[in-house]
Parts: sequence; structure tokens; C-alpha cells
Amino acid sequence: MNIESLLAEGRFRVLNEPRGFIRIIQWVLAIVAFATCSGYTETLTFTSHCVPAGQDDAVVTDQKIVIKYPFNIAKANPDFHKFDDACETQIPVTLAGDVSPSASWYVFVGVIAFLYCMVALGYYVFIEPTLRENDEIPTYNNVDLIITGVMVFFWLTGASTMAWGKNQLDFILTHGNIVKEAALKDFCETPNKCIVTAATFVKLNASVAFGFLNFFLWLGSLWFVWKEASFFKRVPLAQSPPATA
Repeated sequence: MNIESLLAEGRFRVLNEPRGFIRIIQWVLAIVAFATCSGYTETLTFTSHCVPAGQDDAVVTDQKIVIKYPFNIAKANPDFHKFDDACETQIPVTLAGDVSPSASWYVFVGVIAFLYCMVALGYYVFIEPTLRENDEIPTYNNVDLIITGVMVFFWLTGASTMAWGKNQLDFILTHGNIVKEAALKDFCETPNKCIVTAATFVKLNASVAFGFLNFFLWLGSLWFVWKEASFFKRVPLAQSPPATA
């Protein structure tokens, strides 16, 4: 079946209707949501001024703290360290902060939404018209309604957990908490000094916002999908009265 015959049958008309058009928007926003999360990378600079015992001059060292998906800070920075009293021997330090379950679930929801939108659009255009007999709604439309409802719940949990994870990262990756949670308090006290640059989460905030936008969009689409379900009560067309002689 070529494109000309599909256009002649009007199968692409569903893409101009709310149900099909919203699926296209959901497809695009799902890509934006999981791409901005999985592609997020931020780098902090941890600067230590280590003063060797019995000396006045400090040994200044810069270390990069990488923040990237899936946001397990310790695994992303396995070489992070502090120094001994002589400022020569490196002592491994484990950084706190692991929100990988929240981030992984969020990206999973985005990918599932992206894939399902393509499946749904393919069904609307290529399969649904062939299943309609005497204008009866196919039973598969009920499956579309159920999956849409499940995706509403998925987006709510995904966006909420990602928002929580972002707030956790914002809290943990401050100067005070890095020093406290990584057991650097003794090292960073006098005569040593530690400085941590502030993190920016603009892109990650945008990803969370797109997550909630997806939630509301899928929630709103329930109405249009429900109208196409087989159990939606439709008002029968009024029949013309018989002609009188």
C-alpha cells in the first residue's frame, strides 16, 4: 500500500485530530525529557590548600567533581582524594550522593513513552481503519486507553522522583555538605583550606519541568483516547421519519 492510496483513504486524518496530534507532541516531549536528563553533565572544582606539617606554604590542588547521568557521584569520581599531613600521599575519598534509581526510572519512562507513541501512531494510521466494521470501535482502542492511563502514572512518579533527586544533588553538592559527607572536615580545617565551586542545575531543572509537562499532557489526552474506546456511549444518529404520501 503506497502513500497515495493511504492519503486517498484519509488514514492520516487522525493526525489532525486531537488524539493523533497529541501523540505527536508527546513523542517530541518524551525525547526532550529523557535527552536533557541523560545528556546532563556538570563539573565542580574542588580546590584544596594543603599546608605540610611544619611549613607555611600551601600545596594547591584542583580536582574536578563530575556530575553526570545516572548521578552516582562516587562512581563518576573514583579518583577523588585528599592528602596526608605531608601533602604528598593521596588518600581515596568516597563522595556522597547517589540518585541513580530516580534518574534511571525517569529516563526509562521517557523511552517507553517515546516508543509507545510511535506504536500508537502506527496503529491509528495503518491498523485501526482496517479493524472498523460498520463504524464499530475496535477493542484494541481499550488497550490504548489502559496504556495511556498507566503512562500518566509513570510520568507522575518519574517526574516526582527526578525532582526529588535533583533537590538531593543540589543539597549534597554544596561546599559544606561535600566536606561533611565525604569526611573531609578534619582535612579542610586550619591550616588547610578547601573551596568548592557552586553547581548549576538549569538543564536538569528543565528536564524535570518537561517531565511534569509530559504528565499533564498525557493526563489531558485521556479524554480523547477514552472517547475512542469501545465502551464510550455515543448518541445514535436520529433516523429520518418515514415519508408520508
